[in-house]
Amino acid sequence: MLLALWREVSAKSSCLDSTTRLARYCARNPVALERLTYDRAATTVTYRSDKSEGPTAGTETADPLAFLARVLVHIPDRAT
Repeated sequence: MLLALWREVSAKSSCLDSTTRLARYCARNPVALERLTYDRAATTVTYRSDKSEGPTAGTETADPLAFLARVLVHIPDRAT
């Protein structure tokens, strides 16, 4: 049996490690609302990372539509 939630990613059900990692990735929310703020006056969205170091640490401020576009790329296409 093959587990395919996204057309570019699949894992054989006999491979428990890969299947578990794929399921954990799919179950994770792409954005934590507690770390997201919207500045109405500046019309910007700021996202604060929960990491203290590394490439995703710190904060990032973006245009709301640009931020939404970056979130949407994490929603997989429907498997066919």
